[in-house]
Amino acid sequence: MENVWNKLKHMVREDKEEPEAVIIVRAAAERGDAGAQYRLGDMYYNGENIPQNYTTAAEWYRRSAVQGHAPAQFQIGNMYRVGLGVLQNAGEAAQWLQRAAEQGDPAAQALLGKLDGRNVPSASRARDFPEAVKRLQSAAEQGQAGARLLLGGMYATGNGVSRDRIIAFAWNELALAALEPGLLRDEALSRQRQLTATLSADDQARAQQFVADHSVAPRA
Repeated sequence: MENVWNKLKHMVREDKEEPEAVIIVRAAAERGDAGAQYRLGDMYYNGENIPQNYTTAAEWYRRSAVQGHAPAQFQIGNMYRVGLGVLQNAGEAAQWLQRAAEQGDPAAQALLGKLDGRNVPSASRARDFPEAVKRLQSAAEQGQAGARLLLGGMYATGNGVSRDRIIAFAWNELALAALEPGLLRDEALSRQRQLTATLSADDQARAQQFVADHSVAPRA
């Protein structure tokens, strides 16, 4: 009977063991490596070899962000923007996005411009919204996926530009071609479903022509 019990305990321990890839990343993250902390956050966010947990993902993104890791700063800022894994907080969102933007992260720069355009306070200074739109348009045309997504959202709502669902659909489609699974892609898929329901077949054909005319090598 004792041997059976020991065998069962051994099986339980094996089932609870994490995959080697997670163990390696976690060890580096716990040693304070910012890149590993960001990677572990991604694993929790996407449920990659580990149970999905947005709250834990946010914790690891924050640890990385505090050390100055720009992609982590963008991700935690965006999570604060929508309230995923953390309580929604526009001030925190703007603060982290500002830090990422100051390091040259184009998605953070574009998203911060969008937030400022909605009169959400920025962390350090107000931005001229027309200039933000100009910057966003340029980044989108160069293939920046986050900028494409944000520009699509602006055309969908008429925020800072004339409302145009056809162009919104097109920029959103271009963004989807590059976005990896995650928060931004989820946002793009949700918007695309909404836009598809409002466009006729002719409108969608015009949008696809716009996509063809603006297709360049995407950058995430």
